[in-house]
Amino acid sequence: MAYRVKTEKFEGPLDTLLNLIEEKKLSIGEISLARVYEDFLVHVKTFIHLPKEEIASFLVVASVLMLIKSRALIPSLELSEEEKGSIEELENRLQLLREFRHFSKYVQEYAKNRNALFSRDVRLSHLHDPKSGMDV
Repeated sequence: MAYRVKTEKFEGPLDTLLNLIEEKKLSIGEISLARVYEDFLVHVKTFIHLPKEEIASFLVVASVLMLIKSRALIPSLELSEEEKGSIEELENRLQLLREFRHFSKYVQEYAKNRNALFSRDVRLSHLHDPKSGMDV
């Protein structure tokens, strides 16, 4: 079962929470990230074999939420070039994650609607082992 955030202002998937905050439909100040992290730890402890992908996804989204909240709390905070680069890399990875999730919906829909099998013709006459001088 995937982790769902439950707060006074929001209940649902963590990435939906991030989207609402990024779209300025929900203020980061209204969300207790400490509470979100504590709840996630409880979620992790309830499952013996939690998928690594779920943990990794949580860490990516949580780090972006922490970045947004830190910028909101200290807007005049100056970042070093290394920190700026790390933030840009994190934002790029998050964008790539969004694109993969968006694309995966199409792939799932296609797979659900079609029972297609694709094969590739292999011509053994074109395979040649240069060491032995023999065709494989």
